[in-house]
Amino acid sequence: METFSEEIAHPTSVSIQKLSPFIGAEINGIDLSLPLTPAVIAELKSLLVQHKVLFFRNQQLKSKGFIRFAQSLGTTLEHPFKLEPEKGRPESIKVFHTRENPSKINSWHSDATYLQSPPDATMLRVLKLPSLGGDTLFSNMETAYDRLDETTKAQIEDLVGIHDMWYFRESLRKKGVPEAKLKALSEKYPLAYHPVVKQHPVSGRKCIFVNKGFTIGIQGMEEAESQPLLQKLFWTAWEPEVQCRFRWSPGAVAVWDNRSSQHYPVADYWPETRGMERITIAMQDS
Repeated sequence: METFSEEIAHPTSVSIQKLSPFIGAEINGIDLSLPLTPAVIAELKSLLVQHKVLFFRNQQLKSKGFIRFAQSLGTTLEHPFKLEPEKGRPESIKVFHTRENPSKINSWHSDATYLQSPPDATMLRVLKLPSLGGDTLFSNMETAYDRLDETTKAQIEDLVGIHDMWYFRESLRKKGVPEAKLKALSEKYPLAYHPVVKQHPVSGRKCIFVNKGFTIGIQGMEEAESQPLLQKLFWTAWEPEVQCRFRWSPGAVAVWDNRSSQHYPVADYWPETRGMERITIAMQDS
């Protein structure tokens, strides 16, 4: 068990418990409802780069405090499709999956890579949990890259992935949104092009930056050539050796580095309800 490297302004001791060898750490002893010192914020941001996802249990946060914590880490971002924005707080959305609205996001992905500048980090806090299930899995895509054979590393080094918001477009189409509006939306959010191998701006480590949720092809490659390669890279996130699994509990909060990880929300709780509040962030000093 690790401890914080700097003194913090809280009465309880702070400890760090790793969830797996390569990704995930629970941070114990910090009350996120209180203002955090610059030293604590700097330490948390460093730990986020190191562990990819940080978990805080038993937090007594309301939406206002959740947003304040997010703003201490960086600039909060408004979701492009305004799923269920918190009233008066456009950066905060509530994501509820119910009997009538079952989850359809149970796939490995990085958040919003269809954007020209995807969010650096994402945060979730618990609103409502099912009696059992609804865990989230996370994968370290830097470790996934390290585990590739040298031939594949050389093959993908200079490739560029094509990312599209097809999922949201199809969801809106099923809801009856007119094609003219969908066309305007596609023009507002055109295809995004990101390196297949991306270097982390803080650590400098390389990671695989394609995901099944939003990567539809590779620039300059025919589909028959790109799809088998993409499938091979998608599979790297699904290897248990690079994963951790988090079982949510009342008051739990998670923050993950969207630049170097993927996640999978497990949809095993239907017909019960699972509700979360979500914020994405552009990190400062990164």
